[in-house]
Amino acid sequence: MALNSSLVDYMDSKQRAQLDLQDIALIKKGGAARERGISNLFKRYYQLFYQYYRKEGFNEANAEDLVQEVFVKVIKNIGTFKASCSLSSWMYVIVKNTGYSKYRKKTETLVDDETLEFLVGSTEACGDNEQLIDCVKEGFNSYAKKNNERAQLLSLVVSNGWSTADAALFLERTLGATREYLSQCRKKLKPFIAHCQEI
Repeated sequence: MALNSSLVDYMDSKQRAQLDLQDIALIKKGGAARERGISNLFKRYYQLFYQYYRKEGFNEANAEDLVQEVFVKVIKNIGTFKASCSLSSWMYVIVKNTGYSKYRKKTETLVDDETLEFLVGSTEACGDNEQLIDCVKEGFNSYAKKNNERAQLLSLVVSNGWSTADAALFLERTLGATREYLSQCRKKLKPFIAHCQEI
């Protein structure tokens, strides 16, 4: 199921991680290889970062400017990246911090198709049960209105295939604290979608 037009949607997280490492090596080589590596990362992540900023309430122009600023910071600091986490989680820390440094308007996080599949197991398992799908979407969106940051984190973890360590880097918390936070995110979500199981 395609989430958007970005190439990253058609890759699993292991493929992305492998391509990310290849592109980091290209960037570190310099010259034409560096340009190719930067271009590859930009193509793979531009749309995701842009959508992140749009969900955060930035208008189109500001979201585009912020993504450009993020990539300048990523390339400038690529030498500090440690492979103990995924490149996507490392870059999302930069995305988050860049956005926080600018004026931002709070908006709700809406459920995307990948998060929906995570919540119901598989949309294929739902068959043509539009009622179930709509119920889960409505429940998640209600959850997001009251717990925007938690909903946003769940969406990022699901759509990027992040490990607990990746989420910890993004949250700037310890692994234990992150495990507990993710557990609480899921627990707080359950009441919003529990009634959907009856459909």
